[in-house]
Amino acid sequence: KRIVAFGKDHCLKCTLCSVKGFICEYCRKPKVIYPFDVDETYRCNICGSVSHINCFEPTIPCPKCERKSKRQIAMENN
Repeated sequence: KRIVAFGKDHCLKCTLCSVKGFICEYCRKPKVIYPFDVDETYRCNICGSVSHINCFEPTIPCPKCERKSKRQIAMENN
């Protein structure tokens, strides 16, 4: 727990690390979220995108996976 707390503190204070956060793929609220907030976030097992755990709905496909899939299909059709 001490190591996670140290890393989290660093990420939130470091100029370079703090920009490595994510925007929720479901609600798209502008507040940055981080995958180390495991009690508040969900990380997609396929693409690694991060969302609020309360926004995640297992019956709805991951928005980032959907975008990547559509992009791949579009590239194959060109």
